[in-house]
Amino acid sequence: MKIHVIFNPASNNFKSYKTLDLITHYFDEKNIDYFVHTTQYKNHAKTIVSQLTQDKVDKKIICVGGDGTIHECLNGIQDFEHTYFGIVPAGSGNDFVANFEIYKSKDYLSKILDKIVENNWSYVDYYTVNDKVRAINCIGFGIDANILKTYSKLKLFSQKVKYKIATISNSLFFKIHKCSYQIDDQPVVQNDGVILIIMGGGKRAGSGLLLNPNSVIDDGFLSVSIINKVNRLQTIPMLTKVIKSKLQSLKTWESFKCKQIKITMDRKLYECDGEMYEDTNELVIKPITKELKLIH
Repeated sequence: MKIHVIFNPASNNFKSYKTLDLITHYFDEKNIDYFVHTTQYKNHAKTIVSQLTQDKVDKKIICVGGDGTIHECLNGIQDFEHTYFGIVPAGSGNDFVANFEIYKSKDYLSKILDKIVENNWSYVDYYTVNDKVRAINCIGFGIDANILKTYSKLKLFSQKVKYKIATISNSLFFKIHKCSYQIDDQPVVQNDGVILIIMGGGKRAGSGLLLNPNSVIDDGFLSVSIINKVNRLQTIPMLTKVIKSKLQSLKTWESFKCKQIKITMDRKLYECDGEMYEDTNELVIKPITKELKLIH
């Protein structure tokens, strides 16, 4: 089975080359054939994977990058039956891989490469947005999408500095949003006091924040986590609880699971796996099971 490494050199401010060197050294040492495909522009990984997965031949697609690169690769897969998806994290946040114990060990790289060679995989869920966009970790509306919007407008700083500025400014001066949503076949709920809605299977988002603690990557459900508005005087205590992974103790937090959610937002802005979208304010989100074969 051919191994195709999809490498994003821009991940983590171009520090991902070191990870690629370790990968190629491992494969060379074991005399394993592989191909490295280096991305050159936004959504290039999607194009590469789309071309690679059209021939109905078994292959391993190994994503070397951050959550954005994983998102692009997932959306490029044309044939799930013959595709085995592996991840070597090389981004700055790496929120999706935080769901797996193997990536928490100091020698995770050799362990995950061993599993790639052995093709040790299992099914994990992914999620579709309007039957068009796929997400593997989360879909978000509210403050997380606003952070990405602010980030996109900053030009004079490094990636990390821009993200910190965007996060701090939106956290201290957050907007209250309105939305309505329907959970499965239940009545429509109107919510005029939303700070954040995170939906998906990943527990962490926003570079490591525990924002969807009840989620499970392979339970067949869409996990929804909502932070409702607080008194402005409670902003700092709220942020402290979020940062310290104590979201469950926040009185304005709620969580539930479903098979589908239809949501209408007050603006055309949401995010999928940390990538910003501004195409619609109406989303239909649902989990897809028993399709994505993840090596882990």
